[in-house]
Amino acid sequence: MNYSFIKTPSGADMYKLELPGRTEFNFTFKDSSILHCKSLVESSIKDQNAVITNSFIFGGPDAAPGTTGINVIIRDKFCSKSEISSVQSFAISGTELTPVIFKGKNIGFVFENENFRECRLCGIVPENTFLARGEQARSVFNTIEEALRLFGFKFTDTVRTWFYNDHILDWYTEFNQIRTEFYNKTGIFGSLLPASTGIGAGNAAGAALCVNLLAIQTKNDKVTIREVLSPLQNPATSYRSSFSRAVKISEPGFEKLLISGTASIDKDGKTAHLDDPEKQIELTMDVVKAILESQGMDWSSIFRSIVYFTGKKFVPLFENYLNRNKIRRIPAAYAFADICRADLLFEIELDAVKLKV
Repeated sequence: MNYSFIKTPSGADMYKLELPGRTEFNFTFKDSSILHCKSLVESSIKDQNAVITNSFIFGGPDAAPGTTGINVIIRDKFCSKSEISSVQSFAISGTELTPVIFKGKNIGFVFENENFRECRLCGIVPENTFLARGEQARSVFNTIEEALRLFGFKFTDTVRTWFYNDHILDWYTEFNQIRTEFYNKTGIFGSLLPASTGIGAGNAAGAALCVNLLAIQTKNDKVTIREVLSPLQNPATSYRSSFSRAVKISEPGFEKLLISGTASIDKDGKTAHLDDPEKQIELTMDVVKAILESQGMDWSSIFRSIVYFTGKKFVPLFENYLNRNKIRRIPAAYAFADICRADLLFEIELDAVKLKV
């Protein structure tokens, strides 16, 4: 196992990863109120002298106040009022964080060491939510580019994106066209195509799109970043979707693998196992396992994940899969949302780590 699991005094599940020069934390909660989760996180990070960098909060329309920032409020399709499906919070200690203040709002952080600079942007939504969905998407991409530039980054430094599209099934084709248009403009196809997640869920701002993003700027050859192919799938670009299946970051002392949102899609880019959630889960997990094993990792290497279900009845099927395959623990938040295709029922995204000996 490449991380340590701790049940904190506050009752939080904490996953702790000791890295050269810093410590990263993943706090995951399920089935609680936002006030309870907030209390758990605050007490846990205080014990660790850590700072929260961002949180994914999956809940009802009254789950939390506010619209954007490091606490990203994503609508869970089965939560009402202030109910919470799950919360996943990230924190870091041992290094100085610089807040990303953009137009008066805290939308992320930057930190650096002798080998690289990292920028995480959180909860980016369009300034004008009354625009057509496509124009809102263009506005978000322009905001991201402007915010990155303000802190010395280029969009081509992006290694990971999260797109939460409200009513995704109504406009995912249009969104893909706009994303590809923007990627062409920035030249990212000649660089590294980011790993990504695209999920259908609303947000507290009432916007058509809410985005999180991770960018990394290397300072020397001690840090390398490259695309990782999926042994069981063809590249997503083969069916006109602009993202990498996975991205690998190698630093002195460890490697981190960022696996995109992965679902039951075959080598031809078609949905496999229509109307069979159990088979969809099995294929998806087989695909993830193959990517992990291609990089010398396994299920114990997973440091964090978010599992997306289109229905609550699919949760036992996933947990049965874990039990059958003797997968003891996956640090996972559960969310209930639409996938980017109406016939996809399950998706998982994750980060895995491998410490170098």
